[in-house]
Amino acid sequence: MRAILIDASKNAIKEVEIDESIESVYKTMEAEIIEVGFYINGTDCCYIDEEGRINGTKTRFMYDGQIFAGNGLIVGTTKEGDNDSCAISLEKVKELISFPVFKHITWVKRLFNEKGIELDAELVNGQTVSSVLDFCSEISENEQDKVKETLVMIDFKNGDIIHFMNYLAIAVPIY
Repeated sequence: MRAILIDASKNAIKEVEIDESIESVYKTMEAEIIEVGFYINGTDCCYIDEEGRINGTKTRFMYDGQIFAGNGLIVGTTKEGDNDSCAISLEKVKELISFPVFKHITWVKRLFNEKGIELDAELVNGQTVSSVLDFCSEISENEQDKVKETLVMIDFKNGDIIHFMNYLAIAVPIY
């Protein structure tokens, strides 16, 4: 049956063929536990990794303003609730799904490299610099701009960038 895979690790969306078995869904999604994340058009559903936020999955995708960790798989559903070929077009899914990215990541990584700040440096709440930057991909563009502006100001004043990263780490959810 026709399904659409949201491959968050490759930031790709593609059509796939799977059989009706739940094992085929798990294998295609590369997940151990799944749940329905959302419905599209009333007949298609998107399975998501139920443990994506707690098992260390760093890849994400966004639908309708909500962020999901791990891969997604869109399948159709029958009146009886069984899986079926999805009805939605690949093009429509590509319009609806996005992959969050911290738009200043290249600049920030260059700054941290110049300052000798390692991305795996530990911060408060068991976070790392890298996990805080991952979280920055999930905030609004306006907030992303404010993070960069603050880092520019701290750098200009030769301040403590790690202190600011610890401040941000407090806001990162612990899973």
